[in-house]
Amino acid sequence: MVDEIYVHPEKLYSTMEFEEKLKELKRLRREAIEKVGEGLHPKIRNALD
Repeated sequence: MVDEIYVHPEKLYSTMEFEEKLKELKRLRREAIEKVGEGLHPKIRNALD
């Protein structure tokens, strides 16, 4: 059985904190994708849009 916190991390934080953490995670993902650059398939590069 999987601990519920793994499928519902939003329960660890207030709504505001969770939204900020999510925003930061998306920024970090975009930066990582940009570093790889044109080598990635366009669908992967645009997955976060």
